[in-house]
Amino acid sequence: MAKRSEFLTDLTTHSTELLKRLGCGDEIARKNAEALASTMAERWSGMQLNIQKTDSAIHRAIKAEFTGENAAELAQKYGFSERTILKISDQKKQIQYDATELKFARWAMSLAIAEFPSLKKVKPEAWAADFRKLINDGHTLREIEDLWIWCRQHPFWHSQIQSLAKFRKKNEAGVTYWDYLTSQRNSPPPNQQQQNREEVRRKIMDIYDTNW
Repeated sequence: MAKRSEFLTDLTTHSTELLKRLGCGDEIARKNAEALASTMAERWSGMQLNIQKTDSAIHRAIKAEFTGENAAELAQKYGFSERTILKISDQKKQIQYDATELKFARWAMSLAIAEFPSLKKVKPEAWAADFRKLINDGHTLREIEDLWIWCRQHPFWHSQIQSLAKFRKKNEAGVTYWDYLTSQRNSPPPNQQQQNREEVRRKIMDIYDTNW
């Protein structure tokens, strides 16, 4: 409101001066400038009302569509930043994870924390979200468990795959790491590697209850 008032005051002042320079008398210049400012004020109000209506409609749509996991998608759809989407939605729809999702997230993190201490600062809910996405992609809990264990004991991939989220990302060839790693894992390994993998699994089972 203050900005509009300042704008209209400046418009009246400058319009009055311009009309005077064009030869209008003081009184005529003042009245015409005030009339112009009044017209602009009405248009301003109409524009603001339309903007508010549009914003309200968009905000309602965002709140209705927001699930807690699709901020990036809505940001692209409506031309806002993800931060703005979260602010508009008020994050009212808090994501709820079941016991299995949270348990699996903590288990997966526990296998990687020794190698990546920074994971101690990550909330299990973030990994539970990635686990849910993998399940929604059509992978089973056992498949995710097996591939994660395989990565943790692999001489190369143990340092490259630092989170469940990496499984859904694509490499330079456009292939998801899930598909690429699965193909690598399914290649017939030497007997010793197979034994090592089973030994790792047994140790993990002993340390952490994986009875999902």
